[in-house]
Amino acid sequence: MSGLLVVGAGGHARPLIDAAIEAGLSIRGVIDVTYRGQKEEILGIPVVGGSDALDREPKEVEVALAFGDAATRREWFERATSKGWRVPSIVHPSAVVSSNAQLGRGVFVNAGAIVNAGASIGDNVILNTGAVVDHETTVGAHSHLAPGTRVAGRVKIGEETFVGIGASIIDKVTVGDRVVIGAGAAVIRDVPSDTKVVGVPARPIG
Repeated sequence: MSGLLVVGAGGHARPLIDAAIEAGLSIRGVIDVTYRGQKEEILGIPVVGGSDALDREPKEVEVALAFGDAATRREWFERATSKGWRVPSIVHPSAVVSSNAQLGRGVFVNAGAIVNAGASIGDNVILNTGAVVDHETTVGAHSHLAPGTRVAGRVKIGEETFVGIGASIIDKVTVGDRVVIGAGAAVIRDVPSDTKVVGVPARPIG
């Protein structure tokens, strides 16, 4: 069967499905990894089974990963790619992605997001509603930029990093892997890996 399977039935599935529909993609079902035999639809798309249903799919299956949590999304991305499944990027039609930017596999660019010239977005990244990634910035695989984030030019963001809603990062800052940046934070200096920062200016906590 042709058409995209959305893996994950939580809150993140809604904007992802909506963006895919707006982009004209065909979706044939949702895989709920906690499936208990329920009859359910998400934005009119039926839940067709649990993760075991994927094992019956052909190698050429296309999947979109609807998980907000970076570790879960990475686990499923690695599973998908190891099985040879295709993980396409989904870009909402209202997003602006420069023709001189690069998107990896399985990137989700939601409504109103902007990716500027020279930016490089790694595999399986979420650029959520209205997120801005300016020129020559790199965002590592499996990271998530929440709604309204602002990332200036020549920033380097590592893998599995979460940038909270409305947070800002000034130019040329380096942010490590598995960093959590709190909502509304202003990052004005480098942040090492495995650190959580909050506030204006952002400071480590925990």
